[in-house]
Amino acid sequence: MSLFEILVILIVSLLVMKSEDIPKIIKKIQEFKNFITNTKQEILSHFDQGVLTNKNSNNDLLEHEIDQVNFYLEKISKLGSEYNGDYSLISIKNHYRQLMNKKIAEEIKNSKQV
Repeated sequence: MSLFEILVILIVSLLVMKSEDIPKIIKKIQEFKNFITNTKQEILSHFDQGVLTNKNSNNDLLEHEIDQVNFYLEKISKLGSEYNGDYSLISIKNHYRQLMNKKIAEEIKNSKQV
């Protein structure tokens, strides 16, 4: 319906209704408006809760990954080495494993010499 059609319906309905019905109709319109507003707020609150839950789980995962990166960087530092490269968890783990493999190989070599 166009705006003009709605206006025509409103004008005709105002002319046809009794004057004592107008407050009842206004009250019903307000009730309907309140119902729509409450329903909208309830729906939006459910969406907001879902978004917050998603954000919290993503933050928890990110914090866990950062903790792991720091853990492996600390281990690399304790081995007396440095890490220069991409600061992704996978590449840091690979670098740590390579250092550990070298250390184990050196220990095996040293134990054979003794």
